[in-house]
Amino acid sequence: MPEQMTDFDLGSLVDLDRYPIHARGSQAYADTVRLARKGLGTEECAYLPDFARPEAVARMQEEAESLIPKAVYFSQQHNPYFSKVPENPGPRDPRAILGRKNNGLVPGEAFPRDGLIWNLCRHPAVKDFVEDCMASGPLHFYEDPYGCLNVSVQRAGEQFAWHFDTNEFTVSIQLQKPEAGGVFEFAPNIRTPENECYDDVAAVLEGDRSKVIPLDLRPGDMQLFKGRYSVHRVTEVEGDTPRLIALLAYARAPGMYATPERSQQIWGMVHPKQIEAAARHQRADNLTD
Repeated sequence: MPEQMTDFDLGSLVDLDRYPIHARGSQAYADTVRLARKGLGTEECAYLPDFARPEAVARMQEEAESLIPKAVYFSQQHNPYFSKVPENPGPRDPRAILGRKNNGLVPGEAFPRDGLIWNLCRHPAVKDFVEDCMASGPLHFYEDPYGCLNVSVQRAGEQFAWHFDTNEFTVSIQLQKPEAGGVFEFAPNIRTPENECYDDVAAVLEGDRSKVIPLDLRPGDMQLFKGRYSVHRVTEVEGDTPRLIALLAYARAPGMYATPERSQQIWGMVHPKQIEAAARHQRADNLTD
């Protein structure tokens, strides 16, 4: 069963006057969902400023800071597609333009179950709200012990270069803003399912800002983003204050875990629950991963 505290005081975490996610079915709730869907429909991004209350954000910052030593760090060069560079790329082939991703991720099992980050990000009302905003079918909490909830940690000099997502959407809540840099930037709908639009993607990678939208998230802001067709990045962080952002995780089927092989690849470790789930064949599909 999911580990969440359904009796947690949601009003102490979320500005329910502005975002009445506790009142599913009300007109105010419907209006909030409609605005989020509008952003997702036009720019693939819904921006909800000051979603979390300032007092809760301050406490979540402290909690996240205390968890930084438990983060697993990653560093890799990649093209926007996380694919191999073609053997004979053209002069402006974006598949041959490499950037760098380096950041840390606090694994889900590190979060105290009575802490604010866990109880906000795993609250059923938040999940239901995201489900209604995305309007693409039921969502369930992702149960993987490492991937169920993460905080991304980016320190001075760290970034996430231009890329597309393989997943359907991402949901995040900014917890801490760095002194400079760490800005989320995206070029919405720059490719389509039928056309990679390599020239347009290459232009962005080469510095063309005409299609780029910067979104300088503040602590407490929530973002719903569809990055499959919108190339995006996080600019290099500057200063001593790390960029901290909570990454919420959902699945299309209940009881979903990463495979042991995928977990080893991402985290460098395997959890017994992943092995148990693999033995039970708890997968929503038969894909390799």
